[in-house]
Amino acid sequence: MTLVLAWPNREESPTALHLATDSLLSDTSGAQWQYAPKINRVHLLHEFTGFCGTSNLAMAAILQCTSVLAAANVLGRGGSPREATLDARVRALVPLLDNAICTFPKAWLGRGVTTLLYCGFDHRKAQFRLFEIALSTSGASYKEKALSKQHVVCYGSGAAKARALLADFKLANKTLATTDILNVLKTVIEDRSIPSVGGAPQMITITKHSSRLVGFNWEIAGKSESTLLGLPLRIRSSMANIKFLNNQFRESVYLHSPRIRRVAP
Repeated sequence: MTLVLAWPNREESPTALHLATDSLLSDTSGAQWQYAPKINRVHLLHEFTGFCGTSNLAMAAILQCTSVLAAANVLGRGGSPREATLDARVRALVPLLDNAICTFPKAWLGRGVTTLLYCGFDHRKAQFRLFEIALSTSGASYKEKALSKQHVVCYGSGAAKARALLADFKLANKTLATTDILNVLKTVIEDRSIPSVGGAPQMITITKHSSRLVGFNWEIAGKSESTLLGLPLRIRSSMANIKFLNNQFRESVYLHSPRIRRVAP
């Protein structure tokens, strides 16, 4: 399972949509991997998928879906009011997933519903949109979810805890800031009573004509690491296209940038 959060940058006339998750994969035997990418870009488009539920099933389905969309002459194009709507792409994916479900090992869907999220800016509709695609033994179905900064969309095994924390802000009559929402994600990641959520946060910010990955400087095994999509990075590069945040969610720097001089103790 996991925790996925989605919210626009402001309530009225938003200019960006944020999607953030944890990075932990786990199975019923207790095996865990805390560096899993859970946010995936749809090839050539500034549209993204996320997931919660059975990981091997979701990741395979996402690879199939994004490859099919990229290959479709009409559905693989976007970025203008003349191109397909987001729901047109989602409607095309549901029959594909229905066929795939017939071939999945039964045990992969035996524990409930796996949910795929599809989101981005719809140029035909001139708005940010998010769709929930549910995969179960009965097949695939979808519905659109309303987007609001004050009512953050929450999915996964950590969703109940996240909703409770977000409700505390509402009770205090506090307007949610992005740092508040990311602190909710951090709190659930660090909550040992929710062992299926963990690892470093990962995040994408989608705007009307572009998108930008957000990396996090996170403590891993007692050491501060620059992470991207959950994975620690040690590439000597400026990483100028990535926005990095520290564990207080303030803008930071990439720790392996050639411009950073490390002074020996």
